[in-house]
Amino acid sequence: MPLNEIIQKLIPPFSFASRITGFILLLVVAFILNHQNTKFIFIPERSYMPTIIYLVIVCGLVTYRGYHPVLPATIFLLLAFERMLDSYKNENLSYNPFDAGLFLGLGSLFYFNIIFFIIFLWTALVVLRSFYWREWLYTVLGAGIPYFILFGVYYLADLKCNTIILAIKSNFSYHGILDISKTQIVFTGFLAILILIASQYIFKIMPNKKILPRKSYNLFLIEFFIVILLYFSIPSASSELAYIIALPVSMLISHIFVTAKKTRILDIIFDLLIAFILVLQIFRF
Repeated sequence: MPLNEIIQKLIPPFSFASRITGFILLLVVAFILNHQNTKFIFIPERSYMPTIIYLVIVCGLVTYRGYHPVLPATIFLLLAFERMLDSYKNENLSYNPFDAGLFLGLGSLFYFNIIFFIIFLWTALVVLRSFYWREWLYTVLGAGIPYFILFGVYYLADLKCNTIILAIKSNFSYHGILDISKTQIVFTGFLAILILIASQYIFKIMPNKKILPRKSYNLFLIEFFIVILLYFSIPSASSELAYIIALPVSMLISHIFVTAKKTRILDIIFDLLIAFILVLQIFRF
């Protein structure tokens, strides 16, 4: 995609600069996630646990260490989510869905598949807002504006606009390769069990939560399933989706570590998470 192409010309793949850039962007994603937890109180305590769990999950699932276009796209996805949550309790027509769509459009100029999260925005409109048909239109207009500007720039600069179309088409023809080791498969299985345990815990305490956090966890669930759907329906989608699916999963798992009654079992589970990461960073088999 065009913006990603610019960055990759400045930062060669597999270089030290690529690793530093990727690390910085990963930290930005993690701290935005933590900021949103503090702002919207997904977890009823201020804690850096979502940041820690997010980094642990990503380091466990992602093999490539360096800049990837999904990282800036994930930042824009988080900003879009925050704009939608900001519109909660605004009974009047809101322009926040336009802003959210605009963020998705910008993110897709790095990593195109992020545009499919417009489904997530529409779900957020249903969950958070009263029905205003204009707001549904705003999300589409917002997502389309970056492309309108992009095609305009290409036209004025006498560049070939079909390169953009070909880049988009490649998402549906190029097949991503899932590079995963045996230890990562074991880690994924452990993570799946932990997700089931945390989900059961959340369902039990959900009736006691305030309305916005309750609605937010419903949106986390939708975000999780959209990632799964993208992985199985878009040929180019591969292990980079771990950066996105780790967002709702880290919040879910963090909740049980922060609010559940402290037991030796929880300590062991957390120690196992850290141990997995150390093993995965040292050994690849």
